[in-house]
Amino acid sequence: MIQKNDFLLLPAVGYVRMSTDDQTASPARQKMQIKEFAEREGYFITSWYEDHGLTGIESANRVNFQRLLIDAKAGKFNALVLSELSRATREEPIEAMIHWRLLKQAGVKLLSVQKGGEYKFDDMGGLISLLVDQFGAHDEARKISNRTVSGKRKKLQDGNYNLLPTFGFDRRILDSSGNVVKTISFREQFQLPRGWKSERVITSEDKTVAGIRWAYQQLVKGKINISGIKDEWNRRGICTTNGRPWRGGMVKKVLTSSAMMGAATLGHREPRAKFESVVPEGEIAVVHHEPIVDKQLFELANRAIRAYAPIARRNCLTYCIL
Repeated sequence: MIQKNDFLLLPAVGYVRMSTDDQTASPARQKMQIKEFAEREGYFITSWYEDHGLTGIESANRVNFQRLLIDAKAGKFNALVLSELSRATREEPIEAMIHWRLLKQAGVKLLSVQKGGEYKFDDMGGLISLLVDQFGAHDEARKISNRTVSGKRKKLQDGNYNLLPTFGFDRRILDSSGNVVKTISFREQFQLPRGWKSERVITSEDKTVAGIRWAYQQLVKGKINISGIKDEWNRRGICTTNGRPWRGGMVKKVLTSSAMMGAATLGHREPRAKFESVVPEGEIAVVHHEPIVDKQLFELANRAIRAYAPIARRNCLTYCIL
């Protein structure tokens, strides 16, 4: 505890989250709000837990939020302060209550700047307030998703889509008139201006293309497995998109991507991350481009990959669109 203006301030921790990387001012703003509010409520923030560029829907994927829950259970702090409840989670109330139950059992108080006080776990009014606010956070996530999906669907219908960087394929950038502006390496980031679109083209990195084709050929011949490909790519100096050494799972994702045979599938629903598919259920939008390997070689190699997979996983291997 510390003393300020004749009052003893109790220790607490703060949690900060922003959902996209372009919300660069958000963490600082949340911290300022939390610190000022905490002092008014009789607390001082001893440490911070932060997750940047991560959705509130998938709490299991937020490393520092999970660390916060583990530390709470271990008794490392007695109060948690948020700028608003949705920063902790936008999950459905019934899912979010798992987190709040853990805090209650650990004796951790939950406070929110937006609420203007504490959510009292042992009080009916407090629980109702928590449920209502959690429902609102989840409902807002649905609305945000629907707006995003609507915009993506319109762009897809108009042919103005932005294909994400994919290993082995550069992006040819076209302006709103369809004129080629430039070609961006798959290792580079590029923010597509409104009305522009991108097309996939085989990368100019000859070493990378040769390594991919070699991998498919060796798989079909039965001369190598995923682990062997990983070792050979690393030996040849073929780096991942981020310039790192390969791991087996990453190699598998590349070789099972339908992009390699010239097809980019758009609009797939991501479980627990989105509420609505860009493409209506049962429909698939496919954008074709120049392939690195032909369809027959791709399918034969993927048959070999499935043969190497553990028995329990053979029936659940799907093509990953990178």
